[in-house]
Amino acid sequence: MRLSIFQPHIAMKKSSAFSLLRLCSNSCRPFLCKGSSSSMMASMRTRVKFSRARSSSNINSIYFLSIAQNYIEKKNHTSSLTFSRKFQDKFTASHLKFEEQVITENKKKPDFIFPDGQSYHNFMFPSDKLTMLGAKTTCKDRWRQVLNEADRIPNKHLFTLQRGVTRNQLQEMKDEHLTLVVPKDNKSLFLPEFHDSIMCLSDFIGMVRERQN
Repeated sequence: MRLSIFQPHIAMKKSSAFSLLRLCSNSCRPFLCKGSSSSMMASMRTRVKFSRARSSSNINSIYFLSIAQNYIEKKNHTSSLTFSRKFQDKFTASHLKFEEQVITENKKKPDFIFPDGQSYHNFMFPSDKLTMLGAKTTCKDRWRQVLNEADRIPNKHLFTLQRGVTRNQLQEMKDEHLTLVVPKDNKSLFLPEFHDSIMCLSDFIGMVRERQN
């Protein structure tokens, strides 16, 4: 990540150096013809100062952007951890067996696997006793990311805080065997014709508990 941030900085330094050479070369021609070395040197100093000031401004902008990017990444990471912790507390209080970030096929990492990663990778363990839950604050087009995160589990679940999803997206999710899990108060905000394919979080917990008993 740091390399990608500072690559433009490296390119800018090279570009500024070539620009400075061109500036110096162009400024020399008229004064050499006039034979005035002092005027030529004054012009060159002015151009060099201007080029340095512009380069300094670019460096400061890149530095500021890198700080802003790091701040946003840390904030998103903290928010994600808080979001995930709420599920941990809820599942633990409900006496469910679960594991986070289990590594599955192609190094995918679904948010939650029930009961655990060992059971998922044990092909003697019945697949109909396995459950996967993705957790995203909003769906948008990101819901497709969970479709290939656990090949052993054909019917996947995705929790979201998003209030309402378009008819087309809901139909696509249904066709892909993806069930939305939402807070109880949010279910009424979705199209009534899809209520049968949308679960409340309490219903999801009850389903998992039944599979584990």
